[in-house]
Amino acid sequence: MIRRFATALIAIALATPVASNSAAAEDAVRKPLTGSAEENAIEDVLRPPMEALFGKPIAFRVQAITVFRDYAYVLLHPERPGGKPIEEATWKKALNGCGQDRGDVTIEALLKKNGNDWRFDLPASGQPDACASDTIVGEDVLKARGLPLDMILLED
Repeated sequence: MIRRFATALIAIALATPVASNSAAAEDAVRKPLTGSAEENAIEDVLRPPMEALFGKPIAFRVQAITVFRDYAYVLLHPERPGGKPIEEATWKKALNGCGQDRGDVTIEALLKKNGNDWRFDLPASGQPDACASDTIVGEDVLKARGLPLDMILLED
């Protein structure tokens, strides 16, 4: 009887750290692995509005993707596959009068995971502004959603 009790205690002890390590990972800001299914799913949310604006195909140069629980902060540079810039004529037609440089413009978004799908939280319209010069995700936005400031404090 003591042997069965000891075996049960060992089994419980071995299972407990896995649960708490998993919970700790949930509460840490992390970066998805480059090329991972998670990173691709996050980028795929931004692809349709960028394709509508600039035409297909669109690729992204990742400047930042951070994930915390069910939120993802995204800074991406839209371009053509292979790192080619969007054609100047296409850029001008899509963003008439925009002062942003097509070589270094960034698209900013805050996404929220709903089940298995990522969706726009900000901008709420689901239409990122390639011509915007102001950030849309600041300390106030993060605080209102209970998110850590580390999501947008980016290191090189």
